[in-house]
Amino acid sequence: MRGPFTKEQLDLLYGNSEDLVFFMRQSGDTYVYEYVNALCHTTFKQVLTGTTVDASMPVPVAKEIKKQYRIAESRNEAYRYRDYNLFSKNNAANETEVTKIPHEGDLYLLAVSKNVGKQKTIEEDYLFYQSLVQNSVDPMIMISSDLMIIDMNPAYENIFGVSKEQWVGDSFMTLPNNSERFLTRVLAELGNVEESKRIPSFITSTKMQAGNEGKFSVSFSPVEEGGAIRAFQIVYRELADGIQLKEELRKPKMCWKAIKTL
Repeated sequence: MRGPFTKEQLDLLYGNSEDLVFFMRQSGDTYVYEYVNALCHTTFKQVLTGTTVDASMPVPVAKEIKKQYRIAESRNEAYRYRDYNLFSKNNAANETEVTKIPHEGDLYLLAVSKNVGKQKTIEEDYLFYQSLVQNSVDPMIMISSDLMIIDMNPAYENIFGVSKEQWVGDSFMTLPNNSERFLTRVLAELGNVEESKRIPSFITSTKMQAGNEGKFSVSFSPVEEGGAIRAFQIVYRELADGIQLKEELRKPKMCWKAIKTL
């Protein structure tokens, strides 16, 4: 093989790696595989060494991969990108780090590709959850287990007249729309959640941005990590008329499914 490394050296470093490792030489408009580790052979089910990127994968995928490699060539440091196409049949996603290595007039690229399929799933779930929260007409606020504000949606900002930018990182106990009576009830209910995992809801009157008070059904969902409660999502459902209020009062106490982080 050509390049600054021997096959033995690369095998010593990457032969048993759980990541896909490609060592390539730039050749015109494509890249020649000078070395790949054992996992590459298992994944691609073909001999890659000596072949090109274009010959080893479908044209659209090769085009995208080469585009990323050219970006790496323009950088003076390692370049990372996500690949959701090449390994889609395996229901996986990879993050690849590409390092350029000039040697004796030739340009080589070392690409190390890690499976981040689980991380991708977490990110997608989080984005979906955030979309639901941000677009909800119900005010929602997330607080840590020590009652610090982590997040609030636009509905919460608009209805209660507070700014997320101003209040994130401050104590939930100091929000101007929270009365002393309301906070006493919240602390009691959060204690019940931590002790029994039961997720209660209650009816309360809370001051709104316009200055008047509105009636809300308030419910809590714990955010768990490693079996411990790290935060709480608090959802306010406005009860605009007497009928809604009566319906809410008739509802039995129930357990809400906890939001779990992976």
